[in-house]
Amino acid sequence: MRSKKKLVVLLFCAGITALLLLVPSDAKHTTSQDVQMQPLTSVGNPAAVHCEALGYQYRIDSSEDGENGTCVLPEGKTCSGWDFLAGKCGQEYSYCAQQGYGIKTVSDGKNGFAREYAVCVSENGQEIAPVGDLMHLAEESTGCGEDLINKAHGIASLEPEQLYPVGVELSPPASFDWRSYQGADWLSPIRSQGLCGSCWAFSAVGTTEAVINIANNAPDLDLDLSEQYLVSDCHTYGTGWQTCCGGSKSEALKYVRDQGIPDEGCMAYVDGSGCTCGDTCDSNCAHNTNGECSDRVCSDRCSNWTNRLETIESTGYVGTNSATIKQALIDYGPLAVSMGIGTYYGGHWDGDIYRCDSDTSTNHAVNIVGYNDAGGYWIIRNSWGTDWGDNGYFKLGYGECFIEQYVYYATDLPTCYSLSTDVNPIGAGSVSASPAPNCSIDPNKYAAGTDVQLTANASSEYEFKYWLGSTDGIANPITVTMNANKTITANFAKPDTAKILLVDDDDNDPSVLSYYIETLNALSVPFDLWNTANSDNEPDAAFLDEYEAVIWFTGTEWGGFAGPGAAGESALSSWLDGGGCLLLSSQDYFYDRGLTSFMAGYLGVEAANSDIGQATVTGSGSVFSGLGPYTLDYPFNNYSDQISPDATAELAFSGDVNNAAVNKDNGVYKTTFWGFPFEAIPTPADRQQAMGTFLDWCDIGGSTVADFDGDGDTDVSVYRPSNGRW
Repeated sequence: MRSKKKLVVLLFCAGITALLLLVPSDAKHTTSQDVQMQPLTSVGNPAAVHCEALGYQYRIDSSEDGENGTCVLPEGKTCSGWDFLAGKCGQEYSYCAQQGYGIKTVSDGKNGFAREYAVCVSENGQEIAPVGDLMHLAEESTGCGEDLINKAHGIASLEPEQLYPVGVELSPPASFDWRSYQGADWLSPIRSQGLCGSCWAFSAVGTTEAVINIANNAPDLDLDLSEQYLVSDCHTYGTGWQTCCGGSKSEALKYVRDQGIPDEGCMAYVDGSGCTCGDTCDSNCAHNTNGECSDRVCSDRCSNWTNRLETIESTGYVGTNSATIKQALIDYGPLAVSMGIGTYYGGHWDGDIYRCDSDTSTNHAVNIVGYNDAGGYWIIRNSWGTDWGDNGYFKLGYGECFIEQYVYYATDLPTCYSLSTDVNPIGAGSVSASPAPNCSIDPNKYAAGTDVQLTANASSEYEFKYWLGSTDGIANPITVTMNANKTITANFAKPDTAKILLVDDDDNDPSVLSYYIETLNALSVPFDLWNTANSDNEPDAAFLDEYEAVIWFTGTEWGGFAGPGAAGESALSSWLDGGGCLLLSSQDYFYDRGLTSFMAGYLGVEAANSDIGQATVTGSGSVFSGLGPYTLDYPFNNYSDQISPDATAELAFSGDVNNAAVNKDNGVYKTTFWGFPFEAIPTPADRQQAMGTFLDWCDIGGSTVADFDGDGDTDVSVYRPSNGRW
């Protein structure tokens, strides 16, 4: 009964949209001078809808080539979302199998969503019907809220714009493609919008990312901007119709122009795997009232979002003349457009070209990126993943599916960024940069994408130690890519015999090195730094022999390289046998490496359990008792572990979920392994207390210089946490 209701709503929405268009019956010949109401677009990815409708999980996976959708099936089996919908994978879990039918893949071009589609068949091989028809997939994929007519009336009518002087005859070339212009691909990687009816946001962002590449003459700049920012309530228009229930690509472009949009890291896209829109916003959306329809609200954006906004210079309506559209595509870049797609519009494939029997309205937003006169088609970028169509693209016949009615361009100026360098301490050295600033519109900034080599030059009494800021590391010189405003400090020190080696084994997403440097500097403890560069490039035993203590951290790194690898464990074993003292802080060392012999033997771990998510920890045992409780504040996702000691070790920290850390002292070496990140300890004072306790256990004290007793003389104080004072 629910699917029948949706069918009625779809027809109602499509009918209302057609009425609102106010176009003549010969719609393919409408001119840009006709005043028309803009339609809203709201189609979700049918492969995602199909996967979730069968009770499975739809997951969006990323690679260098773009995003694709995966349907996660029982018993750990996975299929490309589109292969699963086509009956080419996971047949035993298909809709047909659930109904007791067989399944076969058909490629006769009659499906409105893909050239290949699945058909259920009876035991005797008779075709019953396409899976999409049996599951009412066209209706289920269309977010079409019950108050569409009110929302649509809030959208302004088109304002015709004269892009080119009257009387000028446009003569665009016979073909053009931004994917191969001047031998480069000027498009950002293909995205997958998933379940959410957010095609309008992906269309707007697709145009924005491309014109930024073009303005900066940098085809590989490829900023990854946040579609989620537009779909959440950060961007509302009229009565709020900019959600998973649909929206306006033109209004989204205006918002990017006027207000800006941050990067994906500031507000990652999550609606593709959860939030859906039926007759109204579905209850599976975290925010589904008061005009909202999303799993995120604006308050979920990153704290420094204002510093991460990207804008475009201008945007506007192109018109409906095909020559004008082609010329605008070449002059401005990929265009944001709307089209009709699916069975309601008689969508089908004529060979490899998509066509519609009904060219009267639109429901889906995409991008025109090229055209071919000989073949008579536009080249379209979709937002249904790289596993759909031709790696995410497809051909659409000229004049088909209302594609030439609602066409928008955008432009941008070159993006330039500032680079600020400093030295610490003052007078210890200098920093040189090559090349010099090269921004065409600001001589003090760098063009986006520029690689700048920074060299730290120490004065006679100092030596270079490390970089800290937008880029961390010990390499000198170091290369900084200008894709944001950046500040970096070269840190110098007078030659000393540092007793501590700090091993930076995080993946810099985010970098957490500053937590450790600031803590050790506050304790006035000299140290050297080793950066594994997110690999198993780890210090060997001979290098470790120069140090009394090693502090090894992994931040949010996971996926194979968290914590010491086999060679690193071997080097640490030899060094510890010589009397070393080790702090290993990692929430994913056990996850990536398993319970290794080093972990069991040298760290004293009897058992571990991944990703239990410690929220608080309290010091325990002979070393850390009295510390905390600390309410942990993670600078990344909490995947901390449960770590339990064997008979040779003791509990170092208890957590709200059982044991959180262990320490071991066998009379020769000392080790402590924390299954939660040191950087999650909430305050600088707390971190100094915890680190100072470890250093005191290792018999390595820190010192600071100040007038402690107020007598006007400079005092030197040594921090001994075991005494609880300086």
